[in-house]
Amino acid sequence: MAIVNYTKVETGWPSPMVLLFEWAAMKQGDTGAPVRLPYNADIGVQVVGGDITSTTIAWEGTLESKAVPTVYGTCHKVDGTALVQSVVGVIDQVLERCLQYRPDITSGGASTSVTVRLIATKQWKD
Repeated sequence: MAIVNYTKVETGWPSPMVLLFEWAAMKQGDTGAPVRLPYNADIGVQVVGGDITSTTIAWEGTLESKAVPTVYGTCHKVDGTALVQSVVGVIDQVLERCLQYRPDITSGGASTSVTVRLIATKQWKD
């Protein structure tokens, strides 16, 4: 079980209006390093590739502001169901407004290697 760092992906859109983060080659039992996001951002998540056979990715959030949070809760889709993904390509919007977000590979096989992305869009500048 490892903590997988994210990379910031260049989108061509101006920061901080659009921020895109990617966690690559996540294995069973891995969690993503948490990413801090603007307080008024809309958040979308997607599994973009890899061997996802029998793999489940839960998206989690926290209101802790410290660098290494210890308390996370499961995020939800806008319909109120838990934000758990197991299919490449599906894009889900995150319901909660958290200070930090991360992916958690909660199940998978020996060959699990998944890449996930999170996009934060902000409709206006402060």
